[in-house]
Formats: sequence, structure tokens, C-alpha cells
Amino acid sequence: MINKFNFIFSIILITYCLTFPGCGGRPDYVATEDDLAEEGWDLYRDGKYLESAEWFQYSINTNPTLDGYNGLGWSYGKLSYQDHLDISIVNFLEYETLLDSAIVNFLGYETLLDSAAAANLSLNDVWTIRDIFAGLCFAYSANGEDSTAIGYGDLLFSFGWYDWSFLNEPGLDSLDVLITVAKSAYFIADFEMSINKVNYIMDKKDLGSFNPNISTPQGRLALITKIEELQLILAPE
Repeated sequence: MINKFNFIFSIILITYCLTFPGCGGRPDYVATEDDLAEEGWDLYRDGKYLESAEWFQYSINTNPTLDGYNGLGWSYGKLSYQDHLDISIVNFLEYETLLDSAIVNFLGYETLLDSAAAANLSLNDVWTIRDIFAGLCFAYSANGEDSTAIGYGDLLFSFGWYDWSFLNEPGLDSLDVLITVAKSAYFIADFEMSINKVNYIMDKKDLGSFNPNISTPQGRLALITKIEELQLILAPE
């Protein structure tokens, strides 16, 4: 269980040490939203998703940024997949609520892009937007909103970002987005799209080709079976 006192104390202590030169002999410095977000990513990479969500939320409260919303979205998305949540989390946060929180926080980027600053996006902002589009694809698919999941997957690839990979989770890349789109396409009965995505992945992985007869129940069963097989192959270790 997260010790709220320790979390709040850590925030106060770090802010104090970064602000006052007498703490460790450091020069005057105030913790920024970027500092807080980086701490969030450190916790995320350690698999401490609830703690990372708290740091990203604090970062956003300090000053909303693309990276803050991105981190909060991924953290809540991960919480929804964990098999062994703390009993208090299970009681307070249901699966759907976690996914909704992930989606809401990913969508925070739209508010920022609507601002005048959007015309001056940095390269880091562009990379963050890629992460957000991928995250929205995963989150909407897990939430059963397959058409929207496909839309965000298509949005990612419409910019030619087939080289996307998530730096904070090695092994997670554009092929994972594509297999998610393939599964969502299957669930809305767009079997042609689903097969096209499957064959793109199989070509990239040198797994041959796959052409089931989707007009038959057996062919559609073969398709979903192949999608699930590829998900296991692509799953980050």
C-alpha cells in the first residue's frame, strides 16, 4: 500500500533541497514540472505505476505539459492491466475507471495543442505526441472502443511513424500498435483490414503470409487465433 505520508514528505524534501542552497550545498534551484515528470518516468520504468501516476499528477498541477499528460496516461493504462493490485486500489479504482483515467489524461494533449504554443512544438514534443497516439490506441482498444482505437493507430501511421517505439518500455513498438489495430478491426468485423495488418507484421517478422477464408466461420476463427499468437510473439519480455 502506498504510504501517502512518505510520498508527501518526499515531495516537500526534494522541493526544499532544490530550492535552498543550505541543503547539501546546492545552488538555488526550484524543482520544475520536467524534474517531477522525470521522477515519474523513473518510477514507471521500475514498474511502480501508482507512484508514477502521483508524480505525473503533481507535475501537471505544477504546469501542464505534454510529457506530464503522457506519463499519467501510460501509468493509469498500466494500472488497469496489473494482475495483483493492492487491495485498497481494487476497492477504490475499478478496471474501467483506470482505463477512463488513462484516456482522459492522454487526451489532455489536445488542450495544449489548441494553444498558440502548438505552432512551436519541439522535437521532444513530437516524440511525446507519438507516444500519446500509441497509448490512446492501446487504451481505447482495451476499453472496447475499437473504432476509436483504430483511428488513433491510423493517426500515428498517417504521419509515417512506422518506426515508433516506446523508450520507457523496451520492446514495445509500432508492431504492437498494428496488432492492436488488427484485433480492433476484427471486433468491428473489418476482416480485410485485420488481415492486412497481420500480414504486414508477419512480413516484418519473416513469418510468411496468412490468407484465411474470412467468409467462413473457420477462417474468422483462424484470423483471431493468429492475432492472439502474434500478440504473444510481440509481447515485451
